[in-house]
Amino acid sequence: MITATNILNSFPLGDRSVVHTPVSLSSNSKGDDFPDKKYIYHYVTVPNNIPISEMHYNEIHLLSHIIRQQEYCDVTKQAKTVWVPVANSFLRGSFGEHAEKYLKTLIELKIVEFKYIGNSTYYFHKGDEPRIYDENVCQYVRLCKPYWNAVTNDQVTSVKVKSPRLYLNGKKTGKLIGKHKRFPNLVDQVKYNYLGVTIKESWQNEFSAESIVNENRSFIHDRAHVKSIYNQDFKVIIGTNNRVYHPIIEMSRKTRKYVTYNGKDPIKLDIKACHPCMMAMFIDDIDERDNWLNICKTDIYTQFQDKDHDRDTVKKQFQIAISHKNKFGKALEIIQYIQEVAPSLHFWLVTKWNDFETLGDTVQMELQQLESKIFVDGLFVKLSKKFWCLPMHDGIMTTPEAVKDARRIIKDESIKHLGFELLVERQ
Repeated sequence: MITATNILNSFPLGDRSVVHTPVSLSSNSKGDDFPDKKYIYHYVTVPNNIPISEMHYNEIHLLSHIIRQQEYCDVTKQAKTVWVPVANSFLRGSFGEHAEKYLKTLIELKIVEFKYIGNSTYYFHKGDEPRIYDENVCQYVRLCKPYWNAVTNDQVTSVKVKSPRLYLNGKKTGKLIGKHKRFPNLVDQVKYNYLGVTIKESWQNEFSAESIVNENRSFIHDRAHVKSIYNQDFKVIIGTNNRVYHPIIEMSRKTRKYVTYNGKDPIKLDIKACHPCMMAMFIDDIDERDNWLNICKTDIYTQFQDKDHDRDTVKKQFQIAISHKNKFGKALEIIQYIQEVAPSLHFWLVTKWNDFETLGDTVQMELQQLESKIFVDGLFVKLSKKFWCLPMHDGIMTTPEAVKDARRIIKDESIKHLGFELLVERQ
């Protein structure tokens, strides 16, 4: 049986085993028929009371995305995010230049509700024909009550849908880059480093219904990011947490495996349980700090896994717990564990929660800013002076010849900012 907890609590699904009851689109549905070689089949999960026969497969894709974004909470039985922003740039990147019509259909069928922000609005145009006005901003949507009730009551089903493949003509992204070029601006450096990046066409097989059952949000987003790399039409953004956001970091790990640079597989270095490890700097007692670091380095997240929480879900719950966003279930279990094994760290967290109630910040944000000092201001800026690389939040993607330098810089920067060395893993 499919449960809303299984569908909505994790992204990506990782190794979790989810049982799906496939429902293929009927011949009466609005999906176009393509030859097999032009598209792939995969599954999306939707309420079992939607009018599937009246819907195009892209409308079902979009609906699955909205469901996932609303984030059902199995404790409160409510949506964590009531209104979901859907940017027109996301719609076009995922479904093509006429993508707004798919959202319009969901609204007309009264499957989702709609309200606008900024200059984007849903209004009547040319008589009674409604459309979405596109000003490169976004609108808010959410499931209408009957369909959201179906999700919260686990009345959901999996629908087998299809998506056109990319690179049908064997075209490749990127071009071979010779001597490494340096840029003083961080954003310009990241953009330049994408010139040699290619995504192997076989990435799409990861989402094939014949090979694996997958939740839809991964495929929709990955397809848009791969396409943006292919067209060299993407943004590099520095967040308020000082993290660097770009297409590869936004992809699922499944698709990231197919990234190449100059035709070769790059190396990924990252830190096991990075944020829990960094929290050790706030533990004053040396013995307590060493004990906490030993726990973290053996992968603290695996201690909280169970049949409903894989490692990726636990990581998310850990961030929720330390930022005091949820006091129930897995988050409560994590906080109680921290209080037991690292009481001074728990005291620091409580102090931060009280401070952040006034400041409007979170422990997660503070850790991300600290992480960026090590891996962006330190590692990426220094390593990119000599080698090709891309920032990956708590790690780096680079070439084999740069690994030795990267490890040395991570060691130096972690000791400088934390007072101890972080454990580096090679992927």
